[in-house]
Amino acid sequence: MDKEKVGGEGPYREELNTSARQQYLEKIEEINNIDPYKLPAAEWRKNPYALLPLTYPDILNYLVFGISAHT
Repeated sequence: MDKEKVGGEGPYREELNTSARQQYLEKIEEINNIDPYKLPAAEWRKNPYALLPLTYPDILNYLVFGISAHT
């Protein structure tokens, strides 16, 4: 599957409505404007130990106490 295309249409962010696209652009600003849908597979890391440590309270804080557009 082509990483540039989602659902057979252009890049992911081009299919978003205006407010969702703005939120997407704000989110990728936090990761140096790296669009994960355009990241070549050769640059992916496959080592799970390269990830930051994650604990139960981290998941709870994110899911329950995190700010979301849906809360």
